[in-house]
Amino acid sequence: MGRKQEVENRGGDSSNPELFTWQYELNTLAWAILIVVTSMLLKKVGQLLRLWLMGSRLPGPPLQTLVARSVNCAKAAGPLKLLELFSTLHKEHGPVLKIWMGPSQLLVSIFDARIVNEVLEKAKDRVPTSQMALQLAFGKGSLFFAPFSKVERQCAMYDREINGNLLAEVHAISHKVIQKLDLWAKCGQDGNWETDSNSCSQNLAFAVLGISIFGESYVDWAVARKFEKLLVSIADEIPGWIHYTMPPVWRLSFIRFWRKCDKLRHSTESLVTEAQKVQSKLHETDNPNNTDSTTSKSKRSKGSLNGKYKSKEVCGITDAVSSNLVNKKILGEGQVGAMMYHGGFTTAGILSGVLTQLAHHPEIQAKVYAEVEEVCGSNMAPSQSDVKQMHYLMACVHESARLLPSAPFLQRCSLQSDLKLGPGLIVPAGAILAAPVHLLQLDPVYWGNDSTNFNPDRFLKPKSKCLLNAEESPCIQNECDQTQKDATMSERRIFQAPASDSGFLTFGAGARSCIGSNFALTEIASLIMALIQRYELKLVQESPKDLTPKLEHGVLQYSPSSRLILIPRIAHN
Repeated sequence: MGRKQEVENRGGDSSNPELFTWQYELNTLAWAILIVVTSMLLKKVGQLLRLWLMGSRLPGPPLQTLVARSVNCAKAAGPLKLLELFSTLHKEHGPVLKIWMGPSQLLVSIFDARIVNEVLEKAKDRVPTSQMALQLAFGKGSLFFAPFSKVERQCAMYDREINGNLLAEVHAISHKVIQKLDLWAKCGQDGNWETDSNSCSQNLAFAVLGISIFGESYVDWAVARKFEKLLVSIADEIPGWIHYTMPPVWRLSFIRFWRKCDKLRHSTESLVTEAQKVQSKLHETDNPNNTDSTTSKSKRSKGSLNGKYKSKEVCGITDAVSSNLVNKKILGEGQVGAMMYHGGFTTAGILSGVLTQLAHHPEIQAKVYAEVEEVCGSNMAPSQSDVKQMHYLMACVHESARLLPSAPFLQRCSLQSDLKLGPGLIVPAGAILAAPVHLLQLDPVYWGNDSTNFNPDRFLKPKSKCLLNAEESPCIQNECDQTQKDATMSERRIFQAPASDSGFLTFGAGARSCIGSNFALTEIASLIMALIQRYELKLVQESPKDLTPKLEHGVLQYSPSSRLILIPRIAHN
């Protein structure tokens, strides 16, 4: 009677002990789940309270003031208006500034080059809220936005391949691409070529990167044009979805974006398949009596993308992968699309900026041409070693990248640990750390009173010791003046890379800096060398004179784009 009474008191069925046992176990499981969920929620609430508490100690505007300013800023679309807001707030609150982007999202903007470099060394993670759209387009394993702890080894592998195999061939590939300029420029009756700066730069950048990956015939494939068109469309839509942490599947526009991403993956696979077919034919051509292509592949030297084929055609990194000369992970899930997305658009933006500036400053363009003639002559094709001697050209590339960086902001995050920025300035883990790159690279504190002017000389330094000491003595100054008259341009001054604390952040800094920066700089310099040697750049009369940056395809570009006339030089007629 005691057991039966106990069952009845607990609300069970005393006539069915098995049913009671099942109900008891179900209640236990429900309580366990409730405890786990409650613990998780309490942990999240604790983290949120900690974020609020630590965030409140950082300098920044009251929320009401920020909302009012943000509304006024939002009326004029564009990242530059947001930069104006940040500039105003930094003047009021100092180099470190907190901005609440939402109840659980804290952004800390840093307007100090020294602190920025220190932070970028410590904060190695990408911003989690920007991962959904990018993972949808390029897969979850892409090194460009995955947590650093998961891709550290992968980054090292890519660094070796990009700055080894790809970098070794980029100069030759760039010159091959310039020879195909008729694909992207229109020839007039007067023999001059006319093109759009932004679109031409994008086509050139995609062509160089595409040939480096898939081979020289990439520019002739219809599937490549389809891939590029799809990539441009996705790049234009990513900013609209990048702040969603969960896929908004209830929105029809997102479903269309999702389908485009799926098509992009299939298009990438088609490119790899097409490249392998072309490379197989090249192997057969080199060894018509040998059905096994292994012998042909073994002739290739490690670190080369074209090896010793009789055709001398660049076969791309896909062939190096099939020959086991390059790690096959470089063609892993979404990696090719991510490389084309990040590398293609970034390079295109900087290249377009350089071409536009040279067209707007014919006197600087004349100096670049004089340097090309001095180093390699009018008719000789520039070699890879010539790039290292183009000091003035490299200064022009860096100066253009300074005025027009790829992105207006650089964002990082430390997911696991707090970051100490100074006495009493501790940024809590999970906060977004942002550096207003465009503001830093135009700041007179780092770049002088002419920081908004295109002046490549700021990246040059005297080569001889007497020039360094010229200001100390009038006699030395007179001697140096005579030395400058007798010396050539490249002997007088050499390119000086920007210092780490100079505020130059076009390619980032720290552990997650751009691993393809050397590749991009060599590519841009090689393209401009070949272009300037063959053509003189001029603006179409109706081209805009004012250069206004605008975010296009995820990178800053001048808008509207300048129309360029390419006048063939007599030496290359």
